[in-house]
Amino acid sequence: GNWDLICWNQDQVSRLFTLYSLLFAHIFTCIIVSIMSKEFYKSSVVPTLLRRFSLPKITEKGDGKSSFFPEKLVEVWSTTCIVNNFGRDYVDAWANTKGRFVLINPSNPQLSGISKFPYFPRGGPVPESSPGGAQADWQPLGYVTAWGGMDVGTGMLYATSVVDGLVHLAGGWKLAVDIASLEVISGSDEKCPVGHAVETAGRGELKYDAVIHTTPPFYKNYDDAASMLRKCYAASLKLAFKENLRSGRKDKNEPGKDGGQTENGVVALPLLGAGGRGFPVDAAIDIAASECIKWITMDKDKVDVIEDDRGGLRQMTVAFGIPDLDVANALIDRMQIECECKF
Repeated sequence: GNWDLICWNQDQVSRLFTLYSLLFAHIFTCIIVSIMSKEFYKSSVVPTLLRRFSLPKITEKGDGKSSFFPEKLVEVWSTTCIVNNFGRDYVDAWANTKGRFVLINPSNPQLSGISKFPYFPRGGPVPESSPGGAQADWQPLGYVTAWGGMDVGTGMLYATSVVDGLVHLAGGWKLAVDIASLEVISGSDEKCPVGHAVETAGRGELKYDAVIHTTPPFYKNYDDAASMLRKCYAASLKLAFKENLRSGRKDKNEPGKDGGQTENGVVALPLLGAGGRGFPVDAAIDIAASECIKWITMDKDKVDVIEDDRGGLRQMTVAFGIPDLDVANALIDRMQIECECKF
């Protein structure tokens, strides 16, 4: 009996040792990921504007009202991180802008961020349960290309490898509370189904006034993935600038001294679909370029205002923040082609 008790105690000690080993390995993994991230050693690199595409503001007067199209801009920036190294605090040209700064975040339907898995397969689909076993749980620099391991190159992604993971890390529990209050739109838990867009406030350490969450489809696991990605752009920009137009106006009972001076709106976004959702970069670039040039030429954002009484947005800016310079230049080239076709 005493020997059985000793063996049982040894087993418990072994289990405890394994538990602490996994905990240590998890902490070590987080440290390694932070060190490997681009923003760790390039956080002081100032974002650079590479190219701007614009459509001038047009004003039409009649019947005592002014109907105008705000100036629309599409910009491509080089930045180490669109979440933590972009926006008003990092771009001098935007320092004095009073309008809203919004980040478009490519999310998942449940808006669960990084809470479900420590890492996940690029291009999906995401497994129903977390990986099991000590080897799967703790390998920080693994070499397995299937689920249950870690391929730092192409097979798997850490939370800090994608925009959604960084958004949830920066937003913290306050962002989680906002997400918990959103209504379920589809199924039992989808608060942002594929192709939809929903908004939360810029919480925690996020450098944005608001975050528009949109869910791109998995490229290889969704019918008509390209069409659904286009819907992500359309829904996100519509929601972002709808709120900008609402918050950017002065109250009609408080006309500005300069006749209703207006505010600008800036919407920052990554190359949707090209990360965890597995879109080929070329395909993601084609869709991004065509949808944004399409947006810049649309007249559906026209705002009717009472002359000298109310104002609307003077500028509506869509700003891509791209870490890879080659990808950024490829996006610029594709946008130039789209412009030549449109204008």
